[in-house]
Amino acid sequence: MNDSGEDEYYAEVKKALGEKRKEKAEQAASAHARENPWIEDTVDDGDKRKINYAILKNRGLTPRRKKENRNPRVKHRNKYDKATKRIKSIKPMASGPVGVYGGEKTGIKTKLAKSVKLG
Repeated sequence: MNDSGEDEYYAEVKKALGEKRKEKAEQAASAHARENPWIEDTVDDGDKRKINYAILKNRGLTPRRKKENRNPRVKHRNKYDKATKRIKSIKPMASGPVGVYGGEKTGIKTKLAKSVKLG
């Protein structure tokens, strides 16, 4: 049918896409250079290169920490909550009444009889 027209169209689209990608890569490189001014690609003879963030902080291979561990107060609060939940599953904890009547704490058991036999 009209194969040559389609081939030209696809070649044109491919070329436009390639130019767009090149432009985007150049913008990313310039943005990276603006964000990190201490990175310098060329160094004159006799000059020393500037240090980067990793060298400046000298942290080595430290593991990533959770946000909770960066705040000791929150860490201990969560640790306490976890411990109380663990204890509540083992033995009943004393708690004050809620309102006038808070209901049965463990629910009403239909197969349990706590009555006293007369006679």
